Amino acid sequence: MTVDSNILIGMSGLGAACELVGIGLVVKDIAQDRSLARDVIAHEPGSDGPPEDETQIDWRGPLSRLLRIDWDQLAQVNRNELRDALDDAVSRLIEEDRRRDAAIRRFLSDQLAGNLARRLVGVALFAAGVVLAATAQILQGLGG
Repeated sequence: MTVDSNILIGMSGLGAACELVGIGLVVKDIAQDRSLARDVIAHEPGSDGPPEDETQIDWRGPLSRLLRIDWDQLAQVNRNELRDALDDAVSRLIEEDRRRDAAIRRFLSDQLAGNLARRLVGVALFAAGVVLAATAQILQGLGG
């Protein structure tokens, strides 16, 4: 049984192309997942660093009033400002925690459901390439 050498070359070339496209799809998907993971690990998705410290208390107000009010009143003002600043900081931390939790949940959901199809196509193309190349080699061995 003889097979035309052009068919064998075509099968080998098509097999190699399928393998390369399959590997490329898997590599692209892994690179995209790594990028998404970096965004989730960062402070916020898409941010490049830690948040700016928004919880600083402006002490100039209480210090300037130090000269005009008595100590009891100053202590009450400082307690109220500190309580307000702590309440604001806690509220911001709770909201940040909710945003990060939502981002992590979206990321995990995408990883578990969405990206599997492209990887399966990549693996199928790679397997088809291997089969085509192996078939071409077998046919060449039988004919040659």
